[in-house]
Amino acid sequence: MLFQDIDWFSGQAVFGVAVSLFAILIATSYVFQQLSAQKKPWKTVPGWLPLVGNFHQMDGGSRPAMIQTLEKWANQYGTETGCFECDLLGRRMLVVCREDRAREILALRPFKVTRSTDAQEAVDSVGATGVFSAEGDQWRQEKKLVSSTLNKIHMQDYVPTLMDSAIALIKKWEANVKESPDGVVFVKQDLGHAPADTVGKVFLGRDFNFLHHPESDVSELVTQGFKAIERRFFSPIMYWRIPIIGQDLDGFGKYLRSGMAIISQVIMEFEEERATNSKTQSKTFLSKLYDAMEQEKSKLDHERIIGNVITAFAAGVDTTSLTLLAALYILATNKEMQSELRDHVADFDLEAAKLDDYYSKAPLLKSFLHEVHRYHCTPILGFQPTQDIPFCGTTLPKGTRILIFLRQVMLQKDSPAAGVPSGPDDAPPHVFSPRRYLVPVNKDSTTDNKEQQWQCVDPLTKDATDIRI
Repeated sequence: MLFQDIDWFSGQAVFGVAVSLFAILIATSYVFQQLSAQKKPWKTVPGWLPLVGNFHQMDGGSRPAMIQTLEKWANQYGTETGCFECDLLGRRMLVVCREDRAREILALRPFKVTRSTDAQEAVDSVGATGVFSAEGDQWRQEKKLVSSTLNKIHMQDYVPTLMDSAIALIKKWEANVKESPDGVVFVKQDLGHAPADTVGKVFLGRDFNFLHHPESDVSELVTQGFKAIERRFFSPIMYWRIPIIGQDLDGFGKYLRSGMAIISQVIMEFEEERATNSKTQSKTFLSKLYDAMEQEKSKLDHERIIGNVITAFAAGVDTTSLTLLAALYILATNKEMQSELRDHVADFDLEAAKLDDYYSKAPLLKSFLHEVHRYHCTPILGFQPTQDIPFCGTTLPKGTRILIFLRQVMLQKDSPAAGVPSGPDDAPPHVFSPRRYLVPVNKDSTTDNKEQQWQCVDPLTKDATDIRI
């Protein structure tokens, strides 16, 4: 017979079979990719390669390179339908880059559309099993408990801690300026550690002093956690789920174990203190969370509490540090705005101020920070439908990976976002405008802008979206 003389267990035979199967897999993937692209109303990014998809076009896959590439693709392939499709390491992604398309997706949150399993897996894998990655009933329970501890009333209790962290950061920079021969201070690392100190004090009542001891276990959990989330989000294999060795394959396991052990110990010490003194007056997130759980008769288990603390470190530190870094860069390159803001807060008593003072007495500063946050927002949000849903005149299958390219949505020039106020400078959404969220104290006043008294409105209020000055 034709194959009777072949030794199917020889090295050559096994290698030949493996190559054949690999070739079939590539051919099948290519055919499927071509067929799927033909059935959809949106464009597909060309240049697909087996296994890597379009990832090879992203200049190594760093965060800046990915954002720049997605911006280029959005302008090339997403202008007609407000979305486009690409393949990143074997994962097909529908990228939404226009506001009307984003609203179609977000209107179905949180049950028909959830966060993507890729994002949930990546976030949960670093211990951040909190409200950020929770879905459905778990999300409803945790959102109610966690948000109640972070409302405006409770935020006043956190203001002294926020001020302590800010003052400590300023003092360190002042000392660094004196020690620097050219007066240059490198701020990026400190802008990550100062918010982490704030989270530690506000949430746990513990001063980890990351600002002066950045090598601590909890600090490493936070800084390495960001990198692990990015790696794992795009990984085609959930290697961290491999028993025993999974968390250590990318080197993150040691940071996770040591950091979680410290946070767990702090929480257990708090529980012991609370058990012996139920009237403790601690004004931390932890104490307020336990108060809320007792009041609502809705208890989170120990692991979920740890997860929400790590979520606060992961989400709060990243967004705060990036916002502050962007704000300082803008001020460093815009001397006029720097001078105007300095004069604006010259008489502001930081140490004696209350929360309402920040809202009422520094409207320009608040508007400036709102605009920094909008303009330099979290660039991408990942979602997927839990069932077939209507989208872009067709049906989007259950489980489709969706990336809402939030930065492109917010800064779209040809199809500007509808909910962004123009401010007194009548600025379109794609232009950075530090006065965007200012409205007159007297809305009927015809006073010239230079003589006008202003107040700052929050981005989501009716005043912000309806008033056009």
